[in-house]
Amino acid sequence: MKTVGGPAQSLKYMNGIIEAAKTSKKPLVFSVLGDNSPLDPEFLRLAKENKIIISRSSERSLRAMAKATEHGR
Repeated sequence: MKTVGGPAQSLKYMNGIIEAAKTSKKPLVFSVLGDNSPLDPEFLRLAKENKIIISRSSERSLRAMAKATEHGR
């Protein structure tokens, strides 16, 4: 299975993101480029458990955050 730099690398990224997310109450979106690449199930499980949003497109992530910000105003 090919994932974010491989399964070990994707888990390393996710664990770093989880630690960073603990310092903020703001929502966090992790954009994974490469829509056709499967994501490691453990990577997805960790994201879900820690309420980290996974997106397959940085543009879609930015549009979603802009809409959420607009709605909050």
